[in-house]
Amino acid sequence: MYSVKNLAEYIVALIAAFARHFSMCESDAYQYQHRYGAVKVVHGICGLFGEYGAEKR
Repeated sequence: MYSVKNLAEYIVALIAAFARHFSMCESDAYQYQHRYGAVKVVHGICGLFGEYGAEKR
């Protein structure tokens, strides 16, 4: 499982990259991604990879 710190850093980087790509401020990018559930999807995907990695050990 990913640490909370690593997951938080990844989500912040995702929001920043999204904002830069679409030429918007980071708060607007966060609101957009939050509205459409992107953060939940990323959290779910990271959780799946974390569980998969644990099974392989």
